[in-house]
Amino acid sequence: MSTYSEIRQIGQGGFAKVFLISFANGTQAARKVFYPNQDQPLGLEELASVKERFKREVIYLSSIDHSNVVKIISSEIHLDPPAYIMPLADATLADDLMDIRRYPIQDRIKIFMDILAGLEEIHDLSIYHRDLKPQNILVTDSGVAKIADFGIASMQSLAQVTQTDVIMGSLHYLAPELARGEKATAQ
Repeated sequence: MSTYSEIRQIGQGGFAKVFLISFANGTQAARKVFYPNQDQPLGLEELASVKERFKREVIYLSSIDHSNVVKIISSEIHLDPPAYIMPLADATLADDLMDIRRYPIQDRIKIFMDILAGLEEIHDLSIYHRDLKPQNILVTDSGVAKIADFGIASMQSLAQVTQTDVIMGSLHYLAPELARGEKATAQ
């Protein structure tokens, strides 16, 4: 990948920061960098576990080629801290939620269908997102919705990285089976 310049931070979650970057040719993208931002500091074992989960996110996303799932432009999981570069989105669905009722019905249906198409693709690959919420749906300037942030996703063919009895995800969007301490399912 060609060299790029970091312009500014554009987002932050529990385990990463996202930066706007610009390549030498003027195109822009987003760079997601591992950065645990927890209320309580993580122990060395916990830190290693979430770093492995971040790297796994890059592996998951690199294996998916679907118009409604965010793409990896470049993997930087060999760096410390690990990172990856993805296309720049115009907004998240969370940014648009207050205005979405004003959208024409066909635009609202399209966003919903985009999300369902992305979910169908990842579920066909036995990947369960486990943290699907408006903040993790990116919307392009052309109105295409893309599922992002696979940080706590589970894949049946890989060993489980999340510790037993540890509930991860966003409380208001947590699947009932996860709240009960069970494994993630397609439902």
